[in-house]
Amino acid sequence: MRDKLMLLILFDCGLRVSELTALRLDDIGDHSIKVRGKASKERILYIIPVVKRQMNRYDKEKIH
Repeated sequence: MRDKLMLLILFDCGLRVSELTALRLDDIGDHSIKVRGKASKERILYIIPVVKRQMNRYDKEKIH
């Protein structure tokens, strides 16, 4: 499930692998992700509902 979520985020947001691995929990909002790219430039990317649902599902399963 974790790998599927990572692929969804990579493809939906067009992230680099290094940007994905540098994400922190406080970078993830209700409908967006704050990403630090090359040269420490920050950008806000919006996520589609499918990805958000998968994030919520992963979060719930991780707890149990």
